[in-house]
Amino acid sequence: MKFDYYIFIGGENNKVVRESKLKEDSLEYKLSLVIDTLLNIERLKK
Repeated sequence: MKFDYYIFIGGENNKVVRESKLKEDSLEYKLSLVIDTLLNIERLKK
């Protein structure tokens, strides 16, 4: 099963972008990797 991930970028102008459209080495991309890793850890605990 394949999922599309969307990231909410905060600040004064909020917007939603597809995870695959994030630029590598950007803060949003790095945060996305951290969140994804944490979710995987929680999933594997169960």
